[in-house]
Amino acid sequence: MKIQKKVPNKILKKLLLDTVHGDRSFLLLQGDLLQDEGDVIVITIHDQGDSPQGDLYDLVKEKFDIDHWHEKEIYFLGDHGWIGEVHYEHREGRHNPVILTLHTGLPEGTIFEITAYEKYVKGTFAALAALEFEGRSFRELALPVLIRKGLEENYEEAIQCLIKHATSWLKSSKCSETIKYYIHKPEDAMKWEESMESVLSRTYVSYSKAGIVDQLRKEVLTVIDTYKKEEYLWREVLSPLRNSLSMQKDRISPDTKRVARSLAEVIVKLICEKQGIPFHLQASNLTSTIETLKRSDIIPELAAQYLHVLRTFGNKKSHIDNSDQFKYPIRTLGEDDEILLLSTILRSLRYYANISKK
Repeated sequence: MKIQKKVPNKILKKLLLDTVHGDRSFLLLQGDLLQDEGDVIVITIHDQGDSPQGDLYDLVKEKFDIDHWHEKEIYFLGDHGWIGEVHYEHREGRHNPVILTLHTGLPEGTIFEITAYEKYVKGTFAALAALEFEGRSFRELALPVLIRKGLEENYEEAIQCLIKHATSWLKSSKCSETIKYYIHKPEDAMKWEESMESVLSRTYVSYSKAGIVDQLRKEVLTVIDTYKKEEYLWREVLSPLRNSLSMQKDRISPDTKRVARSLAEVIVKLICEKQGIPFHLQASNLTSTIETLKRSDIIPELAAQYLHVLRTFGNKKSHIDNSDQFKYPIRTLGEDDEILLLSTILRSLRYYANISKK
C-alpha cells in the first residue's frame, strides 16, 4: 500500500500587529486545517433537524476517533445558533487541540446577510474571550472557511468583517499570538489580498520577499511622515530618503544606501549634541563615536548595532579591499539585503523618535 505524503500548508499572506501584549500575527493559509498544530481549531456546523452537517464535521470525527459526539454550549448566538466545545478523549502521541464548533442553526447552503455573518464571527471571538476569562490560554487559533457557501454574493465584505474582528481579538487577548485562517479555493487568495489592502492599508505583509520589501518600504514612509518637516533630521536625511523610497515599489533605489549612512551620521550627531559631546560630522570617526556612546550607556547595544549596519551599507570602503576590488562577489542589493536595510532604517527611526521625546 502506497502511503500518501502530506502536503505542507502554504502561507499566502501574513499580517503583523504591534500590540501592548507584544507582536501578534494573522496568517492566511491554503491547506489542510486538520494538519494544523495550533491550540484551537474552529469548525462550522450546519443543523438539519438532529443531523449536523459541514465539510469538516465527519473529517474531525474520523481524525480524532470521536465515536460519540458530545459538546458543551459555551456561547449562545440567538436564532438557534451557538458556539460549542467538543469533548473527546485526548491520546498520547497525537496532537489534541481544543475543538470549537460554530453552529449556525440553519441548513447548509443558506444564504447569509453580512449582519448575520458578523454575529457568527463576533460570537466565535466572544466564546474565546469567555474561555480566556476562565483561565484557559491559547497561543494559536486556526479557522477554516467560516460559512463560505452562504456568502457568494458578499464574500469580500465578509472577509473585511472577519479581518476587523480577528485583529481586534489579537490586540485585546492576553494570550493569543497567532490566528491562522485557511481558505479552500485558490482563487479566493486574490480577494483576500484586495480586502486586506482595503481594510489594513499599510499593515499587512505579502508572504514573499518582494512583498516584504514593499511592506517595509511603506512602513518606513509612514514613520518618516510622523517627523516634523522643519527639523534638521528631516532636511538632511528624511526628505531625500523619502524621495528615494518613493521611486520604486518592488525594489529600493541604490541611493537609499548612501542616505542610510547619512541617517546614522545625523542621529549620532543629534545624540551627541543632546549629551553635550563634541561631534564634527566631517572629521569624526563614526565607528568610534557609536562605540563611545554605547560604552557610556548613552545608547543600548542594539541601537549601536542598528547604526553600524546603516554605516556599513553606505560606506564603500566597507565592501572593497586596498586594490579597490569588491571583497565579496555581491555587487548589488538582493532582496535579503533590502529587507535587512529597510528593517534597520525602520527600527532606527522608531528608536530615535522615542528617545527624542524624552
